[in-house]
Order: sequence, then C-alpha cells, then structure tokens
Amino acid sequence: MKKPPYEKSPAYIIPEQGARQIIGNPYTKENPSNDGSYLENSHSNNIEIKWEYFPNMGEIISLGAYGKIINEPIERVSKLKGGTDITYTYQNFQDKGYATGVEFVFRKKLGSLFTGFNAAYIYTLVKTSKTNNENAEKRSLQGASPYLINADLGYELKYGKDKKYRSYISLVYNVFGKRLFSVGISGAGNQYEMPINTLDFILKNKISKKWSFDIYAKNILNAKHTIKQDVYENMQSPNEITNHIVTYQFQEGINIGFKIKYSL
Repeated sequence: MKKPPYEKSPAYIIPEQGARQIIGNPYTKENPSNDGSYLENSHSNNIEIKWEYFPNMGEIISLGAYGKIINEPIERVSKLKGGTDITYTYQNFQDKGYATGVEFVFRKKLGSLFTGFNAAYIYTLVKTSKTNNENAEKRSLQGASPYLINADLGYELKYGKDKKYRSYISLVYNVFGKRLFSVGISGAGNQYEMPINTLDFILKNKISKKWSFDIYAKNILNAKHTIKQDVYENMQSPNEITNHIVTYQFQEGINIGFKIKYSL
C-alpha cells in the first residue's frame, strides 16, 4: 500500500526512527483551523512555448520556456511543537505562487556512442503575508529547485545473427539546486534541502531471444542528504536570519543489483 502524498486525517502516527512527524490537515476553506490553515485542491494556469529539432533518428535539440500561476499552492509546512520538536503538515498558501523557467534538451548519437544532456533554470516566487504566519516577506515555492541538470553517456553494442541482440552501457548523472523543503511558520524557520549529486551505472543485455540480464550500481557517489533550517536569534530584528542548523542528514548508500529475465 502506498501512502498518499497529502494526509487529511488529523491522527498522529508515531513515526519510525529517523522519520519525520507528519500530521494531517482535515480543515477546509469554509471551516479552517484556528490559525487559518486548510487543505483543498489547488489549480494553476500555464503557458508553454517549445522549439524542437530532430536531426536524426533518436536525436533531438529542444529549447522551451514556460510560465505558471498557481492559485493557493499546496506546500509542506513545519511547526514548532513542545519547544524544539518540529512537526510537518500540508496546507494551502492563501495567495498565488508564480513559476517561470527555461529548459534545454540535447541528445546525440555518434555511431555506437550516445549522449544526452538536459538542463533547466526555474524561478519561483511567493509573496507572503501575515495571514500565513511566516517570517520572510517573499520566498520560493516549496519543493522547487532553481536549477536541474541531467546528463548521460552510453555505448550500444550489437551482436548475434543479423545484429539483433544488444547491450547498453551507460552512466547517468543528476544534480538539483538548493530547494525549500518546508515552510517555517509560527516561529519555525524555513528548511532547505541542499544540492545532491548522483551518479548511476547501468548495463542492459539482451543475449538471446528469451534471455536478458541487467546489472546496475545506483547512487555511486553516495552523497549526503542534508536539510538545514534558518534560525532567528536577534530579538531586535525577528525577521533577520542569523544562523543555519542541520536538522536532518543521512546517506542512502550505494545500491548494487543484478536482474535476469527469461521470456516464454
């Protein structure tokens, strides 16, 4: 069973060790909570323009731009509970969120070699108000990275009668920019997820009509997942960020696997 991304039930479930404390938001716009929060569907208006060019089979050069206005976007928020404990919930931001960006896509084949590159720059904006109990006057949308980069390099080997069997070897790299992990309200500072670089190795083989096997090594760099929180210590300037603390840090580890498949 997959847990839904947004929880409506207000029941508090004791989390597993190391997991975050998430409480559902059962309130509606007509019947909000005491602090005015609620959780309902959000809607957006979008515009996108894209140019694409396909030089050869399996190749592409693409450039696109988009704009988006989100009405009452749903965001993850963090609240202080019992002094220093932090709980998380989801609620609508009671205004509009804005996003705009550009994206470049490139894929090229050079004989048996193939390479791909994808990069995006994203600008988001939310102008906060006192009704949201936030510290900052403006910020980015929760969960949006300012940039994304994906790249891969691979080799394709054909063999067997009529070259009908193939092996693919590829390296895949990904990185995202610092992004807002949760919006701090009611005294809690905003939390940010730091950039993470990932590198995967993938080997796919079709060795006969019925047999194939794959080998992969994911998260080779084993980078640390780090979340930092803004701290407001200056009582004379309560909206001034004076420090950052690490609230969450872990390593997923390297995932190495082997899969063999037989088709009837």
